[in-house]
Amino acid sequence: MTYWRIAHIACMSGLIALLTGCASSPGVRIRQTDPGYAKSPQSVVVLKRAEQADDAAMYAFSLLDKAYKFGGNHPDSGLDCSGLISWVYAQTSDLKLPHNAAQIANMTRLVEIDALQPGDLVFYNTMGRPNSHVGLYIGEGKFIHAPSEKGKVVRVERMDNPWFAARYDGGRTLRPTDTNSGGSRMSSPLSPLTTN
Repeated sequence: MTYWRIAHIACMSGLIALLTGCASSPGVRIRQTDPGYAKSPQSVVVLKRAEQADDAAMYAFSLLDKAYKFGGNHPDSGLDCSGLISWVYAQTSDLKLPHNAAQIANMTRLVEIDALQPGDLVFYNTMGRPNSHVGLYIGEGKFIHAPSEKGKVVRVERMDNPWFAARYDGGRTLRPTDTNSGGSRMSSPLSPLTTN
């Protein structure tokens, strides 16, 4: 085993231990992604201003109840999960993101679950592959997404929903690097949950 592999495993073990230690209540457990899928991207997309992430979270509320459509990228004709995220950020910051959840994950920076802020992205393994679903975090342990089942409309979901909690792959951010350091966090999103 190489030095870098051992260092990576030790770092991820420490992160998991830290996350586990911060949580307190029984019940729903948030599954953390396999370390192989949690690597930071080489080319990170960053917003010009942190307020643009807040704007994205607010704008996403205007899309609630819009129809789901596989491959959809416009609210008038329907949105899928990555189409929703791409549309929101195009409207609020002129940022052009790919229409693919895994590609969006690869171009955004990892953020710890307890440091999520409105406008950050939450990724899930819903199709047997990492980062196959994405939602937009809105605070207080909730996110807006375009689900392909159960109603098929853009809606708010709780991160501690057992189905989503079991499939959580991680949080990522587009905010400038100094805004997710914990100093200006708007809420403590998932403090009642446990992680493993």
